[in-house]
Amino acid sequence: MQWLYDFKLVAVDLTGLAKDALHIYVALIVYAASCIMFGWKTWQWRTLVPVLLVALANEVNDILFNLEIEKNPYIWSSVHDMVNTMMLPVLLLALSRWTGIFARPLAEPADAGESEESGDEP
Repeated sequence: MQWLYDFKLVAVDLTGLAKDALHIYVALIVYAASCIMFGWKTWQWRTLVPVLLVALANEVNDILFNLEIEKNPYIWSSVHDMVNTMMLPVLLLALSRWTGIFARPLAEPADAGESEESGDEP
């Protein structure tokens, strides 16, 4: 699909970012969008599925394009791109699943702040 390859070149030109950086940004956008659109939580495994599908579709397109134009699939380049694309969403899932880094703090009781503000000693 020549149009997708051309679109990626335009994206590189417009943003001034390297292709590797664009893989990361697209992965984060897809990850966040799937959480927002479907109401998924960041710790759920299914949040990785849309990112994986987009990454796979992109790499299949790259392999087919490279075979057609250069007669070389550049498999290791696609493996590199897949790892690069999936790394941050997997890290975010792991951090939200197994650490409290993204946990909301518990609300303080209403009277807890009043005694500190009034200066009264208990």
